[in-house]
Amino acid sequence: MKKLKQGLLLAVLLLLGAYVTIPLIKQEIQHQHTQKLNELYKSTGYDYLRTEIAGSEGNDMIIGIYEDGDGYSIATACLPDQGEGELFYTPMYPAETGAESVRLWYGICGNAQEPQLLLYLDEDDPLCRSMELDGADHRSMSYIQDIFVDTMLTDLNGLVDNENRLTVSLFAAEGVDFEIKPGFNMVENMAPDVLTASEELNKNKQLYLKFPIDLTEALARTGW
Repeated sequence: MKKLKQGLLLAVLLLLGAYVTIPLIKQEIQHQHTQKLNELYKSTGYDYLRTEIAGSEGNDMIIGIYEDGDGYSIATACLPDQGEGELFYTPMYPAETGAESVRLWYGICGNAQEPQLLLYLDEDDPLCRSMELDGADHRSMSYIQDIFVDTMLTDLNGLVDNENRLTVSLFAAEGVDFEIKPGFNMVENMAPDVLTASEELNKNKQLYLKFPIDLTEALARTGW
């Protein structure tokens, strides 16, 4: 009986050890993966103006905009769960906005499996609270509070029309105030307030600029 109790105790201890150890091992693997991706991203030596995170499970990406002569380019660091990381460099193109005070650059980034569209907005007098893209699909990016939209990263798949074109729409709006509620379940607790604020922003936003962009050259340059 004593040996049986000792055996049961040992089994319980081993089970508890596995219960604690396995999550720690997974956490350490994820930490090393993230560190390796960050090192790859920083290995370019560029002073990035903006940084975005993208990718799906098993294919993490960090994407950055950097100055390239008189314009901008994009560096994409990709690191799959299995295999080596890769760096991709793609140019950004200036859009014809029709307004001297508003400049927009766009470029394709990511990789062949998950192509992304990145836009960089530079305004003399920032107004944009919401940016919308319309092609074969619709995408939008908005900030509820007093923050202006200056970058937008979105999945390129299914977005452009059959001529590789998109329409960009810029909207101005007053920032909407709402109280941040820190603590446990913060996301769930704030969801109703965020939804109400988003609805108010959409109701009050005003279109101030609209223009097309053509991705034909950008798509051809990727070779994907």
